[in-house]
Amino acid sequence: FPVTIGGLNNTGSLPAGYATGTTTFTYGIWLQGNTLSSGGGNITLRGQSSDLNQAGLYDLGVRIVGSSLLAGTGKVSITGIGLGSGYTNVQAVAIDDSTISSANTASDAISLLGDTTGVVSSITSLPINLQNVTLRATGSGGGIVVNGTSGGVGTVDDIGVYIEGSNLLAASGPITVISSN
Repeated sequence: FPVTIGGLNNTGSLPAGYATGTTTFTYGIWLQGNTLSSGGGNITLRGQSSDLNQAGLYDLGVRIVGSSLLAGTGKVSITGIGLGSGYTNVQAVAIDDSTISSANTASDAISLLGDTTGVVSSITSLPINLQNVTLRATGSGGGIVVNGTSGGVGTVDDIGVYIEGSNLLAASGPITVISSN
């Protein structure tokens, strides 16, 4: 069965849009210590941070910590949009200590897309942040796409894709990492 986490679109259909952060909870999506297992259906997460200007605030589109996303033969697609201004830490997709796997045979069996081009100014503008993450595409020809686009306005960190202590593994498909700022 498919697993989709997002938000309303303008027609009221669920969930075609982005889950969006608010003034009290600035993350669009936050998964911590969870397992999402689709049994062969696609797993789709779409999150957008709030758009606040508060010192020391984290504005994160999609935040995943200590979790497993297991799609079987389905695809995994995570899309985040980071917004914010002022002395904030804006990240579109931030994943720590987690595993994501798919046995799909498409070149984008696992797809992580992060966009912080809407950030006006901030301390950090980081579309993709992977720390101690395993992305595993096990299907024949199945691949991984990691694509981060920054607006080039972070005063301390302004990196399209940041990867630390992580494994991107594809059995026989392509691994594509695109970092733009």
